[in-house]
Amino acid sequence: MVQNLGRKYEVLNNTFKPYASCLMTHPTIDAVLEMRNKYHLRPRISRRFPATCRDSAWIPRQAEPRTGLAGKFSTYYCAALAMAEGVAGEDMFTDRKVLDPDGGP
Repeated sequence: MVQNLGRKYEVLNNTFKPYASCLMTHPTIDAVLEMRNKYHLRPRISRRFPATCRDSAWIPRQAEPRTGLAGKFSTYYCAALAMAEGVAGEDMFTDRKVLDPDGGP
């Protein structure tokens, strides 16, 4: 248990999450942001998601997120957010933002 004590620090293997949402939504956000920036796209999304995303970050479109926390686990919301806003920071996952028909995705 103490074999590498003082020589090996696991904290050095830590990283940060670039978006304030479920980790399984990050590939979708990255892809949408890349397409948005490269092709100057306007918000309109239709996409199929892999099973790994559906298992942990899937709130069906019929059950749209009603809270900021639910938005973090909605791949639809995260994709729309990336397209409409170009960001996915903590301030984008508030109850008010998720429910705003004019300012939210």
